[in-house]
Amino acid sequence: MWLRSGILRDWRGPVGALVSTWFYLPVAVYLAGVGAVVFGVGGLVVGGLGLHGLVPEQLHSAPVIGTAIDGFLSRSGGIVVGLLGLLLGAVGGFVAGLVLPWAKTVNDPLNLAGALLGIVVSAALLGVGYTLYRVVLERWLLHVAGARRLSWRESQLLTPILRGCARDLGLPNVPRLLIDDRGDSNAYAYTRHLVVNKGLLEEFDYHTGAIAAVLSHELVHWRNGDAVTSAFVRGVALPLYLVYSAATWVMRKFPHPLIKFLIVVSFWPVLVTVKYVVMPLQAMDTRRAELRADQGAVLTGHRAGMRRVLGRHRSFEGGRSGWDEAVCATHPPAELRLEQLEAPGKAYPLPEDALTRERADDEVPSPEDALILRATRNLVFAPPIRGSRTGWAAVGATMLACFLVLGVLAIVQWQFFRPQDALLAYFDALARHDMVAAQRVADTTSGGLGRQATSVLPPDVVRAPDYQPPSQVTVTNVVTNGDDASADIGFRLGDTTQTAQLTLKRNTHATGGIFHGWHIVGGLSELAVTAQGIPTLQVNGVDVATEGRGYLLATAAPGVYKVTVPDNPLSQAPPVSVVVGLNDQAERNAATVTLALKPAANDQISQLVQQQLNSCAQQKVPAPAGCPFEDSFYGDLVGDVRWVITAFPQLEISLASPTDAQVRTRENGHAVLTGQRRNYLGNAAPFSDTVTFSVSGTVSVDGNQLAWHQQT
Repeated sequence: MWLRSGILRDWRGPVGALVSTWFYLPVAVYLAGVGAVVFGVGGLVVGGLGLHGLVPEQLHSAPVIGTAIDGFLSRSGGIVVGLLGLLLGAVGGFVAGLVLPWAKTVNDPLNLAGALLGIVVSAALLGVGYTLYRVVLERWLLHVAGARRLSWRESQLLTPILRGCARDLGLPNVPRLLIDDRGDSNAYAYTRHLVVNKGLLEEFDYHTGAIAAVLSHELVHWRNGDAVTSAFVRGVALPLYLVYSAATWVMRKFPHPLIKFLIVVSFWPVLVTVKYVVMPLQAMDTRRAELRADQGAVLTGHRAGMRRVLGRHRSFEGGRSGWDEAVCATHPPAELRLEQLEAPGKAYPLPEDALTRERADDEVPSPEDALILRATRNLVFAPPIRGSRTGWAAVGATMLACFLVLGVLAIVQWQFFRPQDALLAYFDALARHDMVAAQRVADTTSGGLGRQATSVLPPDVVRAPDYQPPSQVTVTNVVTNGDDASADIGFRLGDTTQTAQLTLKRNTHATGGIFHGWHIVGGLSELAVTAQGIPTLQVNGVDVATEGRGYLLATAAPGVYKVTVPDNPLSQAPPVSVVVGLNDQAERNAATVTLALKPAANDQISQLVQQQLNSCAQQKVPAPAGCPFEDSFYGDLVGDVRWVITAFPQLEISLASPTDAQVRTRENGHAVLTGQRRNYLGNAAPFSDTVTFSVSGTVSVDGNQLAWHQQT
C-alpha cells in the first residue's frame, strides 16, 4: 500500500512527465522556438520593407485616416508583422512538433491507439522499474553519495529522538537513520532511509527540539511515500531527466559563462520543458507534501522547534551532488575516526556539556490541545489509495467489456481478414471479369512476375466476354510471419492445371479503422505475343499497341486471352489463345500472330488494277498519261488510235502491314495498239502493234475500302 500510495497519489506529476518525455514535447518546444525566430525575423523584414501595397486604395486615400495609417505602417509595421510572425511561428512550430510524429498513424485509429497504449505502458513500467531500483539499491546509492552509519555518540543522541517522534506519530516502525558529513544544513527522507547532514546538527548545536522537529518532518515524508512519488516521476521522465541532469551537472561543475551559454544553446528545449512543465506539475504535490510534513512536528509536540528551524532556514532540504566526492574520498569521516579513539567505559555525549547543562524549554516536547491534534492528524498523513466495491466492480466490468470487444474483433480479424481471403477475393474478382476490384487486392507496383513488362493491359481486356478466368481455385500451405505471408495456390486455365506460390503483405490501412486485411504482392504475370510488323493487336477485342519491333509484353492477370488483329478490308490473322499463368515462362512461350491477305482483298486488288488499266485503254493516244503501257514508235498518225488489253498482268501481293500491301507483277500483261498512219507513199495505211507491260504499286486501307496507288 505504501508503494502504491506513493505512485498513485497525485496524477499531475506523472502525467506531466509522461507528456513531456514521451510525446515529443521538447521537439515541439524546439520547433516553436525555431518557428518564432524564423517567422519573427521574416515579419520584421517584410514589415520593415513597407506594407503600403497591402492597404486598400480607398483607405489609403481617405483624409486623416490614410495619413495616420501611412505613419503607423512606416514606424510600426515591421514590429507588428514581426510579433504576428513570432506568434504564428511559435504556435505552428509547437503544433507541428506534437502532430508530425503521429502523421503516419492518422489513417489507422487502432495503430494510433496501440502506439499510445504502448507509450503509457512503457512509461509506467519504466517508472515502476526505476522506483524499485531506487528502493532496492538505496543503501548502496546513499553510501556512494556520502552517507554513513551513525557513530555510537550520534546513535545515543538521535535514535531515542527518532523513536520518540515515530511513537508520537503512531508509526509502527522507523526507517534507518544515516549521517552525511556535509556542512550544509539539510535532511532528506528516502524510501527506506533518513539522512541528516552533520551541518544541520552543528548549525543548531545538537538542539534536541530542533532535531526532533526535523526528524518528525522527515518521518511524515517517509510515511507518506513522498520519495516514492519523486522516484516514480523521475522514472517516467527518465530520458528527459538524464539529459537534464547531465546538462545541469556540467553547468554546476564548470560555471564558466561560455560553457553555460553552450549548454543552454544545446539543451534549451529540455531545460525549458523540465523547468516550465515537469517541475510546476510536480510542485503541485510537493508543496502539499511539505505542508503535511511541517504538521508532523505539531503532532510530536515540537511546534516551537519547527518554528526555530524554519525561522533560521527557509528550507532544510535541497539537492545532493556528492557522488564523486564520496567515491574518491581517501579519508574516513571525522566522526567515525573519533569513535575509534573512544576509551572503554567512558561516555562521550553530544554536545560535550550535555551532562551538565540545563535543557531549554523548547527541547522538551510540549503537549498540544487534543482537538488540535485530532484535526492535525488528518492533515499530516496522505490518505491511502483505496477503492470501493462499486469502483472495483466498475473497473472489472470495464476490463471484461474490453476483453470481450477485443475478443470479438480478433475473431472477426482471424475469420474474415486472413491471407487466403485476399487470395480468394482476387480470383473471385477475376471470375467476375472485374479487374478494378482485383487490382484493389493485388499491389501490382511492388513486385510480381510482371516486373519486366513495359505496358499493362487495360481493365477492359478482363471485362470482355472472351476472357477466360482461372477456375477451381484452391489455397493451401498458408504461412504467416508477422506482416508477411505466403500461400500455395492451384487453379485451372483452359485444359491445364497450374500451381504457384504467392506472397502477401498485411495492409497498412485499416478497414473501418479496425481490421487489417492483406494484399497480394504482384499477383500478375506477362502476356507475350510476337506480331512482326503489326503495330496494334486486339486482346479480347480491345486494341493494345505493340512495341516498335512488333512484340507485345504486357502485364496481365492470370487467364486465357484471345489475341488477333483489328479487322480491316486488307488483312486478317487467325485468333490465338494465350494462356497466362503465374510463372516466368511468358517470354519463352510467346504466342505468334501471323498476318494473311484476305481472299476477298486479293480479288478486290485485281479489280482495282484492272479498272485502272481499262481506264488507260480508253485513252486514244499512243502514250496514255499515268499508265503502265505505251507505244513509242508510231510515226505520223492518221486519226485516233485504239488500245485493246488482250491479257491482264498476273499480280503478286505481299503484306507490308495490316493496312498496307505491296503489289508487283508476276507475269506481264499484253496490249494491242491499232490505228492508221501514213506510209512512205503518203497514203493512210492501218497498223497494229503489241506491247508488253507490268504494273507495281501499293494498296492501303481507306476506311472500309481499299485504295490502289500505282508506282510510276
